[in-house]
Amino acid sequence: MPRSSLIFLPVLLFPLSLLAAPETVKVDVLQTKLDHPWSLAFLPDNKGLLITLKDGQLKHWQAGKGLSDPIVGVPKVWASGQGGLLDVALAPDFAQSRRVWLS
Repeated sequence: MPRSSLIFLPVLLFPLSLLAAPETVKVDVLQTKLDHPWSLAFLPDNKGLLITLKDGQLKHWQAGKGLSDPIVGVPKVWASGQGGLLDVALAPDFAQSRRVWLS
């Protein structure tokens, strides 16, 4: 196949991808009124989520129970511009150690 055909073939086939049936997406709102949520960590055994808020709060969300008060013991952060409490991750041995990493 000539090289020019290899270049133009994707251009010719691209409009076919637009004809595909649109996917239906269902959105379920789990929680409202979170001020700048930044990161989620899924807890094992369907125990909910840990959610960081940019202002320095770490909260626990559980189905049927909703959102907890801020978890105590989180280090103070400078929440301005691009600074704040950003990521949350569970330690690989979280089930035993219960360690959570914050950035």
